[in-house]
Amino acid sequence: MNNQVNYKKLGQLIRLCRRARILSQAELAKQADIPLSHVGHIERGGRKVSLETFVRLAMALDISPSSLLYDVMMLDHPEC
Repeated sequence: MNNQVNYKKLGQLIRLCRRARILSQAELAKQADIPLSHVGHIERGGRKVSLETFVRLAMALDISPSSLLYDVMMLDHPEC
């Protein structure tokens, strides 16, 4: 097991979950109380996510942070 967070994979999963919930990036940013520009950077894997932002995003997507992290770290093809 690789102990490094794959931020690109995390971003792809956040995008997948956001789309599954039919949310725009702007709606997710508002619900998570983070800047809109951060959502795009995170979804592309271009920005490391602080723990606080990670939890805010997970909660806004109605996913437990631990489940989201498990999917990113342990699954080859995570699903939302």
